[in-house]
This record gives sequence, structure tokens and C-alpha cells, in this order.
Amino acid sequence: MHPIQEANLSVWISRPGRFRIEKNEKFEEQLEASLIVVNGDQWWSRDHQGHVETSEASQQLGRRRPAPGLTDIERHFDQASLREYFVSLSLQQSGSVQTAGRSCIRLRAVPRPDARLWPHWLPYGADEYEFHADPERGILLYVAARHSGEVFEISEVLQVAFDESLDDGLFTYTPRRGEQVRPADPIVEHLTLQAAVARMPFTVLVPVRLPDSEHGDFEVMYHPPRLRSPRPYLSLMYRGGQSWWINEGDSPDPESAKMEWEQFERDEKRMAISDPGAGAGMRVIALEQHGTHVTIWSDLDRERLIDVATSLVAASEVLPRSSTA
Repeated sequence: MHPIQEANLSVWISRPGRFRIEKNEKFEEQLEASLIVVNGDQWWSRDHQGHVETSEASQQLGRRRPAPGLTDIERHFDQASLREYFVSLSLQQSGSVQTAGRSCIRLRAVPRPDARLWPHWLPYGADEYEFHADPERGILLYVAARHSGEVFEISEVLQVAFDESLDDGLFTYTPRRGEQVRPADPIVEHLTLQAAVARMPFTVLVPVRLPDSEHGDFEVMYHPPRLRSPRPYLSLMYRGGQSWWINEGDSPDPESAKMEWEQFERDEKRMAISDPGAGAGMRVIALEQHGTHVTIWSDLDRERLIDVATSLVAASEVLPRSSTA
């Protein structure tokens, strides 16, 4: 089983563009505190080690990067985002419930067959969600993700207050003594497969057997080294009937150390699988091929995921010669 991860957030919102998120995450009995403050075009992001990224430092170098992701807020309180989510879901009312002291409607939601539900919007890998919707405010106070009837992730609002006066000081940040302030690093670069092959210092691998032979939605994204994620890696994301992605780099993914693995061999390839079983989330396969360390993440069934892993070949072998010259 995957280890249980917990996070407690305190959030302040002042529309249209001011947010503060204080986050405490628990990793193996260690508590890590981080902070995001957004005030219009200004923003600050501090990690648990006291590193501060800020829009001000980026602007001084002529850079511009969007504010840090606000998914934790959006999946509960951003009505425009919720409308986008609901387009991809079939909703059914299933009674009423009290959540965070509010009278809510309980909703059952399942993904629509031909709709696109982006992986970062709601917990990925669910075949059903439960929402507690506050009809007076048009927000969600509870989100539970299920797979095969089993809950594997919950995001719940425990306390909420509306229309209170908020101190302007909540939406600004002055770095403390000893904190390192730096411009924000780029999060991701979109590349063509040809450009990735030419640029990466490792062999780029692609699967030649896809679960959906009609797959037409494929992205290649490079994640450069960042302060909190110093390992550069490449992501190949496939979206269609089912979504899954491949991460590749010249060193093992540090997230792998947090998982339990079953070692096995298939088609003369040694690999490992982290399989939580039905209803417990995504499966992950890890292997090394041609010196490239690969992890494949998906809710595909076990055998189809293994088939994808065994079909990996160097991308240079399947690209036209003129593309890699």
C-alpha cells in the first residue's frame, strides 16, 4: 500500500485576486510548512526549508511566470473552475448532508465517457466522486475520490466563514532573516518529441504499443531543475479513453522511495510495480532501460500497464531520420 499522506491548509480569499494558503504536510512523521501569497500580479511562495520564490525577483530579471498553482482553492471555491469540472462529469443528487456547519447537497459524480477531466483538477484515477455542494454559495465543501467503490483521497473543508473583513497584511509577505529569496524557476516547457530527443542528455523512450490505438492526444513536457525539484525529467502524457503518463530522467525518481515495490521480469526486462490493488489509486511501474530511469503512472489494469512498459523503445528508432538529423 502507498503511505498515507496528510495536509492541513488554512486559506484566506479576497476576490478578485488575493489569496493566502498556509499548508502543513506530514511526511513520515515530519511536518513540512509552506506558504503561498498572491496579491494580484504580486506573489510569494515559501517552501518548508525557507526558500522564497517571488514575482518581484523574476520581474527584476525580465522574467514573467504565472502565480503558483491554486488547485487546492479552485477545487472547492472557484466557481469558474467548478463549472469546467462539471462539464466533464455526470452528476446525480443523493440526499443532503451537513459539512463544515453548512447545509449541503450530496452529489455523486462519474466521468463522462468522451469528456476530458484534467489530472490536476480532481484526484486522478477515480471512477466516481462524492461532492458536498453548498447551494447557497455555489462551492464544494467535500470531495472524495473512489475507485471500484473504495475511497483513496479526500479533500474536506472543516471550517468556513464568509464576508468577514480581512487584514491587508494577509496578502503580502516580507521574507524573514535567513530566508533565501530568488526568482521563480520555470515549471515546464512544452517540446516536440524530435526536440526532446535532440535536447535530453538521456535516451528518450516511447511505447510502441498503446492501450488506445486511436490515441490522438499526446504531449511532451520538459521539467527543468527547480529548487524543490532539482531532478530534471521529461514527461510524456497520453490522453484518450484513459489517461496515463511516463516520466523519464537520467536518475531515479525520488518519489519512488515512498512506495512499496514488487520486483518482476517480463520479456527479458527487469522492472518493479507498485500496485495498491483495486480501488486504491494508481499503479506505477519503474524500470531502467538504456540508462534511462522510467516511471509509468496510470489507472490502467495491471497487464495492460506492463504491456506498455515492455514495449518501450528509443524514440530515435521510430522517428523519421530527417527529424533527428
